[in-house]
Amino acid sequence: MKQRLFRMTTLALTGITLWAALTFFVAALVSVPGASIGLLALSEDPAGLLKKGVATVVKVRGASFAIDTVVGATQKRVITSNDCQEIMRLVGHAAYTKYGYDLDKLFRNRSVDLCLDGYLFGIESEILDRESRPQDQISGICTYVKTVGFSGGQCMHSVGHAVLSKSGDLQASLTLCDSLGSAAGAASSDCYNGVFNRLLQDIVALDRGLPPTGHEYPQVPSRNPYAFCDAIPTQYRDPCYAQLAQRYTGASTSDTIQQCLRMSSTEHAASICIRINAAVSMSLASDAQNDSSIRDMFIATPDAFKPSALMGIHDGYLGASRIYDDIAPWKDICVRIVTAPYSSLCVPETEMAKWQLY
Repeated sequence: MKQRLFRMTTLALTGITLWAALTFFVAALVSVPGASIGLLALSEDPAGLLKKGVATVVKVRGASFAIDTVVGATQKRVITSNDCQEIMRLVGHAAYTKYGYDLDKLFRNRSVDLCLDGYLFGIESEILDRESRPQDQISGICTYVKTVGFSGGQCMHSVGHAVLSKSGDLQASLTLCDSLGSAAGAASSDCYNGVFNRLLQDIVALDRGLPPTGHEYPQVPSRNPYAFCDAIPTQYRDPCYAQLAQRYTGASTSDTIQQCLRMSSTEHAASICIRINAAVSMSLASDAQNDSSIRDMFIATPDAFKPSALMGIHDGYLGASRIYDDIAPWKDICVRIVTAPYSSLCVPETEMAKWQLY
């Protein structure tokens, strides 16, 4: 039965329109439990198929089933970790539509931790749209996720992202982060990170001619947003540097390093810029299973900033190791990336955790 289904799907996904393939995919999910990831793997655009069909899957099979499908597809490298976050956002929207503020049902499947930021962003966006006092529900969610073992920091990050996405008002979003952080007993800096992460997306969309997000920020120089970070109150600066660092991602890893150094007004800001871009590069390298670009980045980094680069690479490694079972041990990866005379920087993970660069 399943072999015949897969043969039919091969024909369907290569010879008909995406909409027809989507219809077939959703129908198969409903009728053949466990076949979903195999079906996705046969598609030329598995992420696109999930984005278009996952809301229906939540409606018919429930959020837990949809979460298992997205997480499984990510772990088997059918979709990327970035795809996972974007699709899980859609699952969050659909889950809140189905369950409302029923926290037990929303967070019943602990596998959602793999791409929790995206899932929370979808839920919290729905709360902001639907509820008369969204602060109460959001504070409740951030308290709840900590009690069941998730990261409260991720919850607050998603709040910041969702608030700026809805309002487009930077200062109001940061002020709300302050009040929510106190109410939920969480660090407001996590919420600030979410605000500035959304700001980065809006800036990049405007700068690259992507579909407009509906928000513009004339106070933030598109080509050098660190100038804006330098001028804002102290408590916001490090999250601002961290989230806007990817604005300096260049055509190559060495170009990225040079842009971080050129655009940063202090060594502290440059260290954050290099660390964040190294983490992102490591995540992309893990998706592609090729770490040569990471080695090039480390070599291109000036000696004074090599610890920052290595810490970022380790950050990216930690994220990838939560997703993929086939990631090599940290020490093995480190010695491939770090060349003499810097091999002494390849300390055990327990020692890496003690480094505090910012």
